[in-house]
Amino acid sequence: MTLAIIKSWKLLIGLSCLHVSAQLVPNCASTLGCLSFPVHTSCPNPDEFWSPTAVLGGCCPGCVRGLPLGAPCGSASTTDSTTHSETETSCAPGLVCGLGSVCRLHTGDCLSTHHVPDSVKWVPQCDSRGRFAPKQCLGDDPINGRCFCYSAEGKRIFGWSWRNQAQSMTCACSRRRAELEAEGRIDVTLHCTPNGNYEELQCDQGVCWCADTKTGWQDAGTRAVPQELWNSLPCYNETLHGVQYLRRCESVAFSQILQRKQFIIRGHTDVTFTDTLCEYDGGYGRYMIEGQEAACTWHDGTKLNPYRTSLRTLSAMNCNCARDEKLFMLAGQKLALACEGNGNYVPLQSRNGELFCVDPNGYVVAENVPDQTNSFILHCYCIIITSAVDPPTCDSSYGCISSIRQEDCAKGEILISGGSLNGCCPGCQGGRMYLAVCNMNIPDRRCAPGLKCSGRKCIYDRSTCLHTLHLDKDLVGWIPKCNLDGTYAAKQCRGDRLSGRCFCYSEDGKRIFGWDWYRNTERMTCACSRRRDKLEKEGRFDVTLHCTQNGNYEELQCDSGLCWCADELTGRVQLGTTVVHESLWQLLPCYNSTLHGELYLRQCESASQAQKLILKKFYAHGTVGVTFNEILCDYDGAYGRYKVENGVVFCTWRDGKKIGSFQ
Repeated sequence: MTLAIIKSWKLLIGLSCLHVSAQLVPNCASTLGCLSFPVHTSCPNPDEFWSPTAVLGGCCPGCVRGLPLGAPCGSASTTDSTTHSETETSCAPGLVCGLGSVCRLHTGDCLSTHHVPDSVKWVPQCDSRGRFAPKQCLGDDPINGRCFCYSAEGKRIFGWSWRNQAQSMTCACSRRRAELEAEGRIDVTLHCTPNGNYEELQCDQGVCWCADTKTGWQDAGTRAVPQELWNSLPCYNETLHGVQYLRRCESVAFSQILQRKQFIIRGHTDVTFTDTLCEYDGGYGRYMIEGQEAACTWHDGTKLNPYRTSLRTLSAMNCNCARDEKLFMLAGQKLALACEGNGNYVPLQSRNGELFCVDPNGYVVAENVPDQTNSFILHCYCIIITSAVDPPTCDSSYGCISSIRQEDCAKGEILISGGSLNGCCPGCQGGRMYLAVCNMNIPDRRCAPGLKCSGRKCIYDRSTCLHTLHLDKDLVGWIPKCNLDGTYAAKQCRGDRLSGRCFCYSEDGKRIFGWDWYRNTERMTCACSRRRDKLEKEGRFDVTLHCTQNGNYEELQCDSGLCWCADELTGRVQLGTTVVHESLWQLLPCYNSTLHGELYLRQCESASQAQKLILKKFYAHGTVGVTFNEILCDYDGAYGRYKVENGVVFCTWRDGKKIGSFQ
């Protein structure tokens, strides 16, 4: 570089600095570009770290000072000997001042990978802006190594290739689809190739075009056309593309999306379907849901037996191992790693008696794991979540391995959600007991879950069900069941299994519609009763969901002008059925003329709905003080517990008749 060029660069930098002083937010889209160190290892001083927003008011990368991993920070870093400027130093990029006032890994930030200890064999790559790079390659072997597509937030998304075939892999299509879906688009129809690039023919939002496979941009010399003219594009191939753009899985999923849109248009935002999951290439997704289970599936929709899990643990299921097992089999090889029952890789693997940890993709992240106690399993789940990590990524595909019960907690401890792994997983948590002296500002003087500190004493926190765990069983006789999040369990049982009964309860502990004999409650969920109770509390007074006697869903459901065949336990649309307008409810396969008759609403509901329509008309005309002797109905459409006549309240049976002289 000549002296003249050096001087010109100095001038540009000087002008840029003047611009920053005059304007707090510089134009980062400037054509001047940035002078920066190319990689994070270029910072000369040990207390300096690479940052993508280090200079020019956050526009350009460079080196910044920061506290290293494990260093005291915040109030903990302030001592009598520290100066004011020293206490202002924050944790280095990729770290956060976390638990214990020390700098910990910020796992949602790609720059945290610059601080990961050497014991971790692989960490993701970051791009020039400090985000996760779209293509992440694992395995040093050029033959068996693979590259996967990742979102900017560091989550694996659709798209992979063998490492020796990934030179032209950009993941641009997968990244774009993931971004659009994260923004709330539920009808994206871009088609990606198996490696995450764009297919040549693209359609989305009613427009089709021939695309550059690496960028998705419209090919030069071609035109974009309305979707009905997609087969006139020069990149259209009848043999390859067929007669419709959407593929088999997408067609089913798209019809569900249209049905969901109709629900939303009619104000019913909480209807759930058994979703048909599709990949970004139009093939079937990693799993399909059947009843209360999810089974791993191949691209053509066939099941990968025996890999399945219950819906309660679906969020931890990725089927990576199950799919790789099939992939290796098709290639004439055998997968050397073990799979869990849900199709994931077993985190702790063994080879020739040596233990090692693998990530969700099946690649080694730590070797020579000590064989000590069962805690080594937890070590594999937390190989990145060490003592210097805060906060952990709670929505990672690892999930929680704990099957701990309240009985496993020590005396004085209570099992709660978020009790372990910095709030990610269930665990036991203790604290000061009932009527003990407390101080919420001192960690070892805080009250136990279910209690609150008031007047320097721990008293019952009746806003949570957990307070019942502190009651004296000998005095109260019966204590309700609680969920780990502190709400009341939906099903509460009393008495013995022969003559006892179970009742439905709301989240805040009030008894609602639904009961059954204890001996018959194996499939009792109270889901319908809970749902109706919640909708009515939100102000809906025209809910028409029908519940069975035990609080589950009836098979045929209508609400908000739409009808569907429902799963008894969840209320979701049954697989293989569709949602119809309420005028077509008798066409549903679950309709039975003998059972359902000619009207969906039952006698009590019809009278009650008529009252509500009259009230609506009064309100519409500005008359708000009109009252009726309200007709109360149960959630199964029968008459409620009482009715009012001439200012007197009478107990009533389900057919509306008075019960004796009770009033």
